[in-house]
Amino acid sequence: MHKKDRSNVRSLFRFALAAHFLIGIFSADSCSSEDQCHLPDDGVCLAIILQPEHAKELAVRVAHILHHQHFHFAHVYLAIDTHGAPVPKPLAAHAEKLVQSQKLHHWFAVNYTKQYVTATNGTANFDPEEHPPDKGWKERHRSVDHMEFNQDYEEEVQMAHYFVIDKCKQRYLAIINLEVLWMTQNNFSWIQAGLELLRRNDGLVLVMPAFPGVELRNLRKIRSRPWTKRIEKTYKKLESSESSIEAEDTTCDHPYTLPGWVNLLDLQRYQKLGPRQKVKEHRCGGQLVKGKKCTSFEYIRGCGGMRHWEYALECVICNRPDLRQAHLTNWHLAWAQKAPLLCFRSEVAEMVAGMEAVQNGSMIPAMGMNFVANWTTN
Repeated sequence: MHKKDRSNVRSLFRFALAAHFLIGIFSADSCSSEDQCHLPDDGVCLAIILQPEHAKELAVRVAHILHHQHFHFAHVYLAIDTHGAPVPKPLAAHAEKLVQSQKLHHWFAVNYTKQYVTATNGTANFDPEEHPPDKGWKERHRSVDHMEFNQDYEEEVQMAHYFVIDKCKQRYLAIINLEVLWMTQNNFSWIQAGLELLRRNDGLVLVMPAFPGVELRNLRKIRSRPWTKRIEKTYKKLESSESSIEAEDTTCDHPYTLPGWVNLLDLQRYQKLGPRQKVKEHRCGGQLVKGKKCTSFEYIRGCGGMRHWEYALECVICNRPDLRQAHLTNWHLAWAQKAPLLCFRSEVAEMVAGMEAVQNGSMIPAMGMNFVANWTTN
């Protein structure tokens, strides 16, 4: 065996040991004893979304996610988003191994068939011209074209979130992107805290976990977005029966309210949202829209025509008076950050070291939604 080959084998062996260390004792229930878990009256699904280019992180990431949920899930499944292409055989084998070892209950390839996309379009309204918000929506003095103020219109349709929602047969669903870094203290379950908020607050569609410095998010805003008209919300205050649950209503607090990377969703309320394009977007990108004052428009566009699930959903929640969303804010008990492998110089071994450094307190997270590997604190 060549020296280079032996080096590669040793590297793979170290990755395997790291993965074994993290996943060895955690099952899909993600709890090591009953007193660490909560068994709610209504079941909760956990869906983890994976892009195939992150396959080498799969085992370590799944173990990390499960370890920090502290909750018994009714169904834990992985959705591999290949955008309609076949799932690579090595990735399918890794996913199947996680099922056999009871880390997951199932894994699926996201459905991109024409029939499924067409059926989903009935509510997602990927093609908004087929679903106008009203008869006069094309009159330029009343609204603008659906392709304007829409940063993802030219992208391909993204089906992963719609797919994992359809796979859940429980009332509640936690959706987590694979590339999320977690930290929890004292076996605190953000899922249980989110369920408490959803059950006690009418109109609350989803709850997102805290991120470090979530309470400072508004200090970074230069200015608020202008509106054609302000939406008067039906519900004014979040209620909770537990003093340990700290949360804020963050409805319309874009971009912090984009829920695509992690959220706990009330599917019963979600299913009642209706066609996205029927909800009118009243937020403008600036004081002037096509040379006219924002307030001179009746509305800007419908919430349809968006290729990403989270953009359309945030638009609907923001612009309907009876809907809202919330963020947990007690990030000293549990926090999550976006942490792609690039944060760790694209090395799985370094990612594992970073997770351990956060866990033992030798690496302090930067404030914000995005993780920064600050090795200088070691």
